[in-house]
Amino acid sequence: MSKGLTGRVALVTGASAGIGRGVAAGLAAAGASVLAVARRGELLDTLVSGLPTGDGREHATIVADLAVSSDVDRVISVAGGRGVDILINNAGSSVPAPVGTGEPVWEETFAIQFHTPRRITEALSPEMRRRRYGRVIMLGGTLEPTATPNASTAAKAALAVWAKAFSNAVAADGVTVNTIIPGRVTSEQMVTRLYPDPGERARFAADHIPVGHFGEPSDVAALTAFLADPAAGYLTGAVIPVDGGMRRHAF
Repeated sequence: MSKGLTGRVALVTGASAGIGRGVAAGLAAAGASVLAVARRGELLDTLVSGLPTGDGREHATIVADLAVSSDVDRVISVAGGRGVDILINNAGSSVPAPVGTGEPVWEETFAIQFHTPRRITEALSPEMRRRRYGRVIMLGGTLEPTATPNASTAAKAALAVWAKAFSNAVAADGVTVNTIIPGRVTSEQMVTRLYPDPGERARFAADHIPVGHFGEPSDVAALTAFLADPAAGYLTGAVIPVDGGMRRHAF
């Protein structure tokens, strides 16, 4: 992989497992120093210990619960001190919310998957604009109606709409803002919660994914590294699916 991100600092939320972990590894391989954020410190430690070093890369972890406002403030403070160039807002997981789901579920989901990424982006972007270089990438969810209500889907849809508008406000200052919509990507959530049966995963892929299989975190990481690169400076305000052709919406 090209080391086009050498000298850049990337903050990755939800970095302990799955897509976030893969994205952190991909950015480090491209030359960036990584600040990895998640609740599970032991998994962050194993991630960072395996990231490539050299070329001035200095990786670090921030153990934080992004539903807690004081933890978000601490992440912003640490990230601001490191001069973050690349922000990957990835934290969050699928949260089914059938009719009658209590308000705490909705409030926590929107705190983690809408308000926190918005807060972090707004806090770190002024310095990016001053330096005339910044890359903000949201890891979103489907923008199409799901079969049953899902709090995460609603929060991620709101984030994608906000991100598009925000991208217009900062584009002239060298800051791009894009959203990636992963499809079915092999991760802890997919394997343990959503599709624990390998046969079920294979049947779903055969029926719904044109390429015929689930993706890997590295598939998302490859696009993330490109969007973070100086070469992607003319690409902003986009919503890009990485789903093996599974998307249903019309263009």
